[in-house]
Amino acid sequence: MSQLGLSTIAQLLYLNEQSIDFARTVAELEGALSRLQPHQVQIAWDCDDFVCFDIPGTRIQLAWSEVDMRGYKACLSVSVGPGGDLARGFHEDMCSRLVDRIKSRFDPVAVLWCQTEGVIGSDVIDDLLTTLPHLNRVLPDIETVLAALSQQEARLSAQAAPTLKPRFDPRANALRPTSRKAPLRVAANDHPDWLAPDDQALANVRRALHPYLAKQATYSVQMRLAVHSLNATLILVWTPLGAALMTYSILRGENMRLSSRVMAVTGTFLALAQSGVGATVAAMARAIG
Repeated sequence: MSQLGLSTIAQLLYLNEQSIDFARTVAELEGALSRLQPHQVQIAWDCDDFVCFDIPGTRIQLAWSEVDMRGYKACLSVSVGPGGDLARGFHEDMCSRLVDRIKSRFDPVAVLWCQTEGVIGSDVIDDLLTTLPHLNRVLPDIETVLAALSQQEARLSAQAAPTLKPRFDPRANALRPTSRKAPLRVAANDHPDWLAPDDQALANVRRALHPYLAKQATYSVQMRLAVHSLNATLILVWTPLGAALMTYSILRGENMRLSSRVMAVTGTFLALAQSGVGATVAAMARAIG
């Protein structure tokens, strides 16, 4: 079956009757078609909520209908199909573009698609309105969702919280007099796992007091070779500085950030030295000396 004679119909469902400005939508479509094909657009109004655009080979129809269905109360029908004896093969694509344009301005709750053979009229659109399905129930409001999430988070937190045993008080037995035995002496820290130090906090303090003890990033073999290549290049450019940086990398480990910054600063300095600014500074230094 040839697809040239098919008409594509899209039904955009909205929550209420004020969800879309039908007159403005029709005016914008009329202006766009008039710019594309001037003096060839024929407009026919069946009633206030149904309009038909006929251009050579194509018929575009817009229909605004009020429906009383569960989940929505209005429907905008957009159909694009062949007009008259001529037929073109881009009706489906054109209808999709029109729907995308309308959706960007007036967002629907759902879009239904169908296709039928030949030229359609208002009777086909009316028949489709009688078979509109019911949507699912309306989603709950945001307050109800947040309340449910808060309750669930509180329940999970209560389940994950550890149950602490009552701590032993050494003074209860240490001060209890006995006639035959000395007072029972118990260590105050009889549960050292309760008072375990925070290793992460101590590590942060050590890094703050002794920055040189901070563990440097571990580089791959390729990154280490790249760092040494930068240092070797710097030796050729400025031997004392490059040799010092190479020695530092061998003793303390490779540091891509340090090598790249030194290379950038050195390159900037050499570039300025070869420019007019460098010549001016050199002349001033010779004059002062």
